[in-house]
Amino acid sequence: MEYKKLDSQGKKQYYLEMEKVIDEFNNNGKKTIVIVNDNYYPIVDGVLTVIDNYAKNLKDKVNVLVCAPTHRWKVPLCDTAVLFCNSTYFHPLRYDYSHAKNDKKFRRLLDRLNIDLIHIHSPYFTGRFMIEYANERHIPVVSTFHTQYHQDLKRVLKLDSLKNVALDAIMKVFHLSDVVLTMNTATRDTLRSYGFNGDVKILPNGTDMSYDGDLDELKNICNQTYGLSPDETVLLFVGRLIKPKNIYLILDAIYHLSKTQTNFRMIYVGDGDEKSRLKEKIKAYNLQDKVLMTGKVLDQTLLKSLYCRADLFLFPSVYDSDGVVKYEAAAFETPSLLLAGSNAACGVTDDTNGFLCDDNPVNMAKKIATLMADKDLLQKVGLCAKQTLYKKWNEIALMAYEIYMDVIAKNEQNPIFKGKKNMRHALEHHRKRVRKGRKNTKFVKKARAKITKRQMKENKK
Repeated sequence: MEYKKLDSQGKKQYYLEMEKVIDEFNNNGKKTIVIVNDNYYPIVDGVLTVIDNYAKNLKDKVNVLVCAPTHRWKVPLCDTAVLFCNSTYFHPLRYDYSHAKNDKKFRRLLDRLNIDLIHIHSPYFTGRFMIEYANERHIPVVSTFHTQYHQDLKRVLKLDSLKNVALDAIMKVFHLSDVVLTMNTATRDTLRSYGFNGDVKILPNGTDMSYDGDLDELKNICNQTYGLSPDETVLLFVGRLIKPKNIYLILDAIYHLSKTQTNFRMIYVGDGDEKSRLKEKIKAYNLQDKVLMTGKVLDQTLLKSLYCRADLFLFPSVYDSDGVVKYEAAAFETPSLLLAGSNAACGVTDDTNGFLCDDNPVNMAKKIATLMADKDLLQKVGLCAKQTLYKKWNEIALMAYEIYMDVIAKNEQNPIFKGKKNMRHALEHHRKRVRKGRKNTKFVKKARAKITKRQMKENKK
């Protein structure tokens, strides 16, 4: 994708163009959907992939405007209409801190637009502003619960009290939404565990990853690019290189596997905070000949060749709710190995349309070794994965469109104050958490007092 860095003159031109886009949306007779996220290209993640495909596949039916913070005003040259707000790049999280609330030009353009529905994909800064904006103007809201936010907060905030406050703030977005979407029943259960008691609908992810040409040609591209022999078993991981995706569990399993198996290659595709440490551990295990790190693969043909060439896709993530990569692998009849009981494994039945293992490197290594010895089972399960898991984004977008129209129609019939009932549940959940926190604090104080008293007695002796 090409980008253009906007200077002050470029920003003026951008705002003039956005005014024209908004005027066109207001007068073309279509419903207008605003899709909200806390990042946009060039910062790419799974949520942005979902948003991008919604926008591409819905624009014939409705007007789609994406609202997101800009990344240093490096604007992508694409067909999607994007209303950017000012931001500050927060390097530790690799995300942009949105200034949507205080960006007067952003708010002026937003006020000019006739919005029929807002779809929030991130409950952080831009999402928080947009839920308040929607409630002030009685605009219906759909939000998507994409990930396990408690794990995100746990990595950043060390104190439980801070994590609970931040989680309550995040959950306000969902409590004030008309409908919340999740990708599967496991993610829905996670949402319920956070205290949500409102309307939830299941809307899975999809992929447009496919290839109409010769698959053997794709495999040859992969073999030649990465120096693979045709008879080697290829194990693949695609995603951000972060701890919650269990990249080290994979490497530990590969280390155990290398003691008994030789004719295989493990390929990591992606970039992330753990890239250097993972490389060091590969070297410490002396697995340089068995493990390959490609970094980001932006060439779609090359990425397709990797999925096509892989015999087994490894995705033992405990972080993802429903990784798109699982569907991308299924598009090429490549089965996935996931952790039993994880949200990402929802919808996968062991030895039927995928494989499951325990969160243990020895168990994973044994499972991989068993599958390497049974290529017929790999092919059979891979075919079933394509038949049962693979869905195209146009199918998913059509399902989203039907949900949008239903929410808009209900809001027109009964425009009550949104989220009132859900917020009662949220407040009660918050009170329970506060009471529990106070009990824990009292217990800790008493325990510390006892220890101090005991130490004082011992010192006197």
